[in-house]
Amino acid sequence: MPEAVIPQKVQLVVKRGFERMQRYKKATTMFTKEFVGQYYRDAKGMRGEEPINLIFATIRSWVPNLVMQNPVNLLSTEIKDQRAYGELLGLSVDRVEKEIKLKKTLRAWIVSALFGLGIIKTSIAASGVSLQFGDINIDPGQVYAELVSLDNFVIDPVCTDLSKSSFYGDRITVPRQMLLDTDGYDHDLVRKLPTSKTPDVYQKESLTKQSTSVSEFNTLQDNVDVVVDEYPALAQLRKSGLRRSETLLGLYEGVPQTRRGSHYGMVLPDKITIFQKPIEANCRSDAGLYDEVSRVLKHEIAHHFGISDARLREIEKE
Repeated sequence: MPEAVIPQKVQLVVKRGFERMQRYKKATTMFTKEFVGQYYRDAKGMRGEEPINLIFATIRSWVPNLVMQNPVNLLSTEIKDQRAYGELLGLSVDRVEKEIKLKKTLRAWIVSALFGLGIIKTSIAASGVSLQFGDINIDPGQVYAELVSLDNFVIDPVCTDLSKSSFYGDRITVPRQMLLDTDGYDHDLVRKLPTSKTPDVYQKESLTKQSTSVSEFNTLQDNVDVVVDEYPALAQLRKSGLRRSETLLGLYEGVPQTRRGSHYGMVLPDKITIFQKPIEANCRSDAGLYDEVSRVLKHEIAHHFGISDARLREIEKE
């Protein structure tokens, strides 16, 4: 009797697949460091006497000839009456390639493949355009091709041949609210997915009132730990860089969205800490407390999205 497939088992297999890819990534990093490390250490004067020259020569040959020479798509058919239509389809494919910037993806793919494993995913996504077909509207879709980072790629953890892997995967992030708003998903199961740390009822009401809606707060918690401490720790005070005369009301710790490259992943969630006692000391009423918590929370959320203190001060003056 075949073994039942349940979400917990699939999750465990995928986890092992990611662990296997981490070992492969470390091996690829060691290979890259061995052959190109010196080119990063020395700013100039390196002619190169290592095998990297062969790889560089290959890249220098492949990229211009296979990618950068503006290749065109010629579609043909043995049916004479349809040849003109095939030529139009070829022109359409040329246009799609330019729209999705396929050149840039193929350049990165060739380099990745020569240094280890190059992975591209391609499919059709929603285009946001509706075409009327009879009595219904149809989204024609938009072709896309994207390079997949090794940090987000997963395969069958027991396969010995990529072509025989029972599955391939690419880790993506989908907002929880999007799943709840879309039919076809088990909404009860989506609600049970783990979130970041949640303050107690009183603190959560304080954080959400006059600052964010409950749904927006829950969405934030899918990406950031929002916690409340009475006072900042000594290490947090040092990290903030504040002067002794200044008071730390909140602190963002993590990697801002604007600094996350294609290899960002496998890290703990960002963290926003709201310091209760310093905020309460600055406020004389509940209304003032809510306003201050709202201001501090929005300030730290802005850091999460990559907005600096200097830019925040400019925004406040506008």
